[in-house]
Amino acid sequence: MRLAFLIPAGLALCGQSALLAEVTEAETLPPEMPAQANLGPALGVGEKLVFQASWKVFSRVGRITVSADDAPMNAPAGNESISPTDEATSSTVPAAPARRIRVDVSSDGVIAHLYTYRATGESLFDPITGRMISARYTAAAGKRREDRSIRFDSEENVAYYRDALVPKRDADIPLPAGEPLDLITCLVTARRWNLKPGDTRDVVVLADKKFYPIRLRADLRETIKTPLGTFSTLLIVPEPVGTPRGVFRKGGGMRIWIEDSPQALPLRVEIKGPVGTVNVDLIEYEPPLELRGKPGAESLREVE
Repeated sequence: MRLAFLIPAGLALCGQSALLAEVTEAETLPPEMPAQANLGPALGVGEKLVFQASWKVFSRVGRITVSADDAPMNAPAGNESISPTDEATSSTVPAAPARRIRVDVSSDGVIAHLYTYRATGESLFDPITGRMISARYTAAAGKRREDRSIRFDSEENVAYYRDALVPKRDADIPLPAGEPLDLITCLVTARRWNLKPGDTRDVVVLADKKFYPIRLRADLRETIKTPLGTFSTLLIVPEPVGTPRGVFRKGGGMRIWIEDSPQALPLRVEIKGPVGTVNVDLIEYEPPLELRGKPGAESLREVE
């Protein structure tokens, strides 16, 4: 059993390098990819989504929790490893509190007894534009540890990447056109794009210290059964722009089903790789604080 694939596959939802770890050279983004306007942060304050990953006969191999709150601007995503000379200029930082999106990933079920894995990703976003300000990622898998951070300076058009455990990987990276997002935020943000079958959306995804162009294609509407019930959904298929990398190589790929309703929650993500297919299903949902107690906010809309 290749346990090393199972949990990193779920980790890919956090926007880390698991999906694209085989890339070692800097990517050149296609010039035809236009900048896309953001619609504010992907999650509201207090909103939380909990996902469970399954693989073959194992109904529980990983657990992923995505949550959001407000954070003070002087503590962006725990970026302790960014030196003061690297920080973004004050004009790039909004006056209002930043929106912090946290993703916690861990092995689960029987797999957790065989392979212990824990990772946390925290990203800060401009509360108005949804632009990413900074991010930090930490992970522990057996004896292996990771601690990486990145901060964006839109005025200087540069991202400051720092590896707290392997300083030789530190780099100042030119920012590409568009508004980079980590993958999980990109997938959750898709709920606000009002996509219809046949529509596409080009995005720039941040993975480790590289930026990759991906095209999200709205495929079709279909009804699926999930742990929370049966729902009408819109199927979205991410596709590589340019040379296929990581999970997109050798017939691999991803599919995302979002709820076909105003909430448009991501209900399932399917990751196809060399050892089979991992399904990641939404199993718990808490709406933003401002919507709690309002009609329709607490529950998903099942197909009758």
